[in-house]
Formats: sequence, structure tokens, C-alpha cells
Amino acid sequence: MSKSVLIIDDDAGIADALSLLFGQEGYDVKVASDGGMALELLEAQPRPQMILLDLSMPGMDGYAFLRRKQQSDALARIPTFVMSAGDMDDALKELHVSGWLRKPIKLEALQQLLRKERLISNPRLLV
Repeated sequence: MSKSVLIIDDDAGIADALSLLFGQEGYDVKVASDGGMALELLEAQPRPQMILLDLSMPGMDGYAFLRRKQQSDALARIPTFVMSAGDMDDALKELHVSGWLRKPIKLEALQQLLRKERLISNPRLLV
């Protein structure tokens, strides 16, 4: 199985930087600028191994995306990591996320999170 990630963020700079980092490590990277576009991408097979999700976006925001994702057994199983500059609130816990990263994202925090979730084994990932 090839490594794959779906990045959902309306900030093109963040999406491009993450795409470049994961792409350099051999990941198949897909990018969506809002939750609606992401759901369309998730209809295709194969589905990504993980999702990185911004919460604040125009159109379908991250909260709405997570609610829709949880309605599908197949999509609910995909580990999803929230990225946000704001504080994580109790609503986030109810939406079944695998973890979160505070923006601006620190490379070390991303590596640690992915190792913890066993989505990477190489300690030099994204270096």
C-alpha cells in the first residue's frame, strides 16, 4: 500500500508547504480547499491513510466536514488530524479526531504526532 494523505486547508501556502513535505517523502498527496471538495475526493479509491484538516474555512468548514465524515463507516476509520490556530474545544473531542496541531505548524510536532499514531516509522520523515 502506498503512503497517502489528504490535506484540507483553504490557505494555499500551508497546503503547498505540507504537500511539498509529504511529497518529498513519497506520499501521494491530494489537496482540497474546503470540506465539500474533500468529500468529493474521498469518493475515489483508494482513500488516503490520513487526513490533515483545517477547522476554519469558507464553504464547508472543518467541523461540518468531520460530522459528515463520521456518518460513513469507511471514512470514519481514516485518522484525521486537525490543524488550527485557535484553542481546541470540547466539540472537537465529540467529533472523533485522532489528534491536533497548532498553527503555525512546527515540523517536530507533526513528526511526533505521526509517529505516535504509527503513520510513520522513519524518525527523519519530513526533515
